[in-house]
Amino acid sequence: MSSIGKKFKTRYQSDFLGKGWIGICEEEKRVANLGNFVLINFGYMTMWCFKRELDEVSEET
Repeated sequence: MSSIGKKFKTRYQSDFLGKGWIGICEEEKRVANLGNFVLINFGYMTMWCFKRELDEVSEET
């Protein structure tokens, strides 16, 4: 199932991202021997992330 258009939240803090930041998936790629990558738009920057390091945000309030 495609993740394009879904919201994701970061699990960990890194050099460029903070923990808990939310972005929207713009593209998804599968790379052999590495896994799934998603292109996440955080509003001020767009970055490739491992899908396994993100949590999907539910649309429920």
